[in-house]
Amino acid sequence: MNDLLLARNSADDIPGFRRHLILRFQQGISQAITAILKHHEGQLHREWTVEDLVQDVFTRLFENQGAKLRTFQGHNGCSLATWLRTVAARHTLNFLRHRYLNDQTLDGASGELTDARIQDADEAIMHSEAVAFIRAAVT
Repeated sequence: MNDLLLARNSADDIPGFRRHLILRFQQGISQAITAILKHHEGQLHREWTVEDLVQDVFTRLFENQGAKLRTFQGHNGCSLATWLRTVAARHTLNFLRHRYLNDQTLDGASGELTDARIQDADEAIMHSEAVAFIRAAVT
């Protein structure tokens, strides 16, 4: 089935299409999330974290009448699988960014984040995001 048609029909909530999209791409999304978590946390990530993030990705794709899913255009030969892995990677990096910032707030002596600590976190996340994006484009 054509990727653009699958995305549109899933966004429109036509019976069976969302289920098909989930079954077809769930494993790839899970693998993308797992790879990022392993990169950032080694083997310390929990399986439920991956499952929760996969569920979050699909929830965000389908909320608001599939608004996020409707943004898929398939430009420049980008497949739906690649686009979904990119969406999952960005969602996971945002999750890690928020967790990192929360951890820094809890660990900080004054309880406040300094601009330098925020910049360090953002630079690390941006670097990881660039690496993940390149890997997704290559695979």
